[in-house]
Amino acid sequence: MARLLPAEAKQGVMLPPAGDGFVVIDEQRWPLAPTAQIRSRQNLIVVPMQIQNPVEVVYLPNASGAINRVWMLTSSEASAPRAR
Repeated sequence: MARLLPAEAKQGVMLPPAGDGFVVIDEQRWPLAPTAQIRSRQNLIVVPMQIQNPVEVVYLPNASGAINRVWMLTSSEASAPRAR
């Protein structure tokens, strides 16, 4: 079953979080929102420290510029055209 990812979400490569409340996506450091959700390729919520390798993602910041939602992409989702 295909996931419905927000059209306004941007695509990038997220490095494994360092555990300091920030994530690096496409070499840009972003704060994580206190209510941030990171979803696995199976659409399950994961904690940031479970991510051990760089991963292709789509993400949404909140109104203050902190990352609020992240979806790890499957290979078919990653190959679909999207804004970077």
